Amino acid sequence: YGGMPSLLDWLLGPPKSNPKELCAKFCEAVGAGVGGDNNTPSQERARKQLFKIRRMMDSGCRDDSLAMLRAAANKDFTTALFRSLPVLDFETRKQAMSLFCALVSMKTGGGANPMVDMLADNPGLLCDSLLRDGRGELTFTCGMMLRECLRHERLCRVVLSMDSLQVLFE
Repeated sequence: YGGMPSLLDWLLGPPKSNPKELCAKFCEAVGAGVGGDNNTPSQERARKQLFKIRRMMDSGCRDDSLAMLRAAANKDFTTALFRSLPVLDFETRKQAMSLFCALVSMKTGGGANPMVDMLADNPGLLCDSLLRDGRGELTFTCGMMLRECLRHERLCRVVLSMDSLQVLFE
C-alpha cells in the first residue's frame, strides 16, 4: 500500500502544497547541500522540492501559479536557485532554468511581475549568478536564464549597466 493513493486523494486530488513552505524547504535543502558532491541527501531533497515547485507551476491552476510566483519572488529563493545550479545534474538544471524562466515571464493580474521587480531591485543577484558563474557546464543554463531576463526592459537596463558584462565577451 506504500505507493497507492488513498480513495480521498483519488477523488479530490493530492493535498495542496503551500508555496511558501515549498520555497522554504528548497532554500533549506540548498543551504545544507551546496559545496558537496551531487549525491548528498540535502541535494536530493533540493531536487525533489524543485520538482514539486515546478509541478505546482505546471498544474494549470492560475491561482497556484500566482501563489508560487509571489512566494518565489524573494531574494532568498532566487539566491538558493542560483546557488544550486553547479551541484544539480543536467536534467535538474534544465528544470531549474525552466522554473526561473516561467517565474520571470509570468505576470500577475495587474500586469506586474514580482520576480522582475525583485531582480531589478537586487542587481547583484544577476551579476554574481548569471554573469560570473555562467561558464563551463553552466553556460547553457545561465545563458537561457539571462536571455529570459533580457526580454524585460527593466532587467535589460540593469544588465547593460553592469561592469561585469564584459565577462560575456572574454
